[in-house]
Amino acid sequence: MKMTIGERLKQVRQKAGLKQKEIAEMLGLKMPGYNRIERNYVKLTLEHILTLKERFGISIDWLITGEEVISEIDRFGEFRENIKTMLSDMEKDAVFLHGILSHYHEMKQLQNKERSQKKELNHEIKNR
Repeated sequence: MKMTIGERLKQVRQKAGLKQKEIAEMLGLKMPGYNRIERNYVKLTLEHILTLKERFGISIDWLITGEEVISEIDRFGEFRENIKTMLSDMEKDAVFLHGILSHYHEMKQLQNKERSQKKELNHEIKNR
């Protein structure tokens, strides 16, 4: 089951090792008022949310919804990493294909050399 805003707030407070009174003071609230927020009787104000984000480095999206929303910057970073991986794979494929083509050309040269030698041998046999 999804955590409530109050439960997420309590989790942040506990991870920070703070008592309700300490975080209440940080938010400019009295302890009973903060307690009501943690118990979901009262909603956080935008000012409180911004203070929590700033003080604890938490995502506003996570605090409100419980889910991390991927920012455009994060998406760009993921896209860039995917492109790097694809380019790396393409480079490996290109090296592999270059090796195959090199072997192919060597075989063709050997075949042409063998044909030339056969033609020369047949020509010598005819001229005897």
